[in-house]
Amino acid sequence: TPTETFGKLANFLGLRPPPERLEKAIRFSAFDQLKAQEDAEGFREKSEHTRFFRKGKVGQWRERLTDKQARKIIRQHRDQMKRFGYIPKGY
Repeated sequence: TPTETFGKLANFLGLRPPPERLEKAIRFSAFDQLKAQEDAEGFREKSEHTRFFRKGKVGQWRERLTDKQARKIIRQHRDQMKRFGYIPKGY
């Protein structure tokens, strides 16, 4: 569960948040909440061309990026992408 996972992470980092604060942090980090926060207040990390939190749909990059763009990203970040198992089949 998110509470268990983030609780372990918080403990590992030496944080000891009260359960209600941990639950609130998890709620506020949900995609729909982050998107609403961007709508209301903006988001510093966003591109000048598009929203940072668009749809939250797995695999959306396949609809948005050309093959050339995807290959460039993978080429430039291959080590980290491989480390976390993010390199899609065929690349």
